[in-house]
Amino acid sequence: MRRAGACGLLASLALSLVPSPARADFRRVGVWLTNSPSPLYYDPERIERAVQQLDAAGFNTLYPNVWSRGATFHRSRWAPMEPQLQRDAPDLDPICRLTRSAQKRGMQVIPWFEYGLMEPADAAVVQQNPEWVLKRSDGSALHAMHGANLQTSPLKDLRVWLNPAHPGVQERFIGLITEIVSRCNADGIQLDDHFAWPVELGYDDYTRQLYRRDTGE
Repeated sequence: MRRAGACGLLASLALSLVPSPARADFRRVGVWLTNSPSPLYYDPERIERAVQQLDAAGFNTLYPNVWSRGATFHRSRWAPMEPQLQRDAPDLDPICRLTRSAQKRGMQVIPWFEYGLMEPADAAVVQQNPEWVLKRSDGSALHAMHGANLQTSPLKDLRVWLNPAHPGVQERFIGLITEIVSRCNADGIQLDDHFAWPVELGYDDYTRQLYRRDTGE
């Protein structure tokens, strides 16, 4: 029942974000915005200037990254704030600020959940909920990405994937999505390919139990 409820809530959210039929002459011109390697999110004047420049350049849709390496760029009850933002400007609220500035100019803002189900291996949510982590058939879960090395890199530079079938994971991500949409009055959401998981995963205890329940094998 919890799985069905979570899926229903996500479906309702998706339907609520379906835009009105577009004008025949509407042409979407969008751009991704991110904190890496840009300092965009940490300075209100820089945010305002960026929106002005993008509007002048002809962009009508902004896709700001709101979810990266297990952290958010907005105040969240579901995940920690990105460390530099928390340290330097915890009250800035850059995503809502950017959204207000863009929408005043007739632009749309669609938050981009870049990292999907992927988390740093040392993230608190991973350490506190090991049963949420997808695993390979040999029981391993760690992935080396962006130049990391499984043998020598620290846990913070390695990644794991959370299990989208687990009710706790569903609740968390639906919470992350609904709060940014409602708080910042976003025009939609964009989910990244990291909401899919590597094909070798799916052998953790929880997924095995679901498989046996559904197939009887």
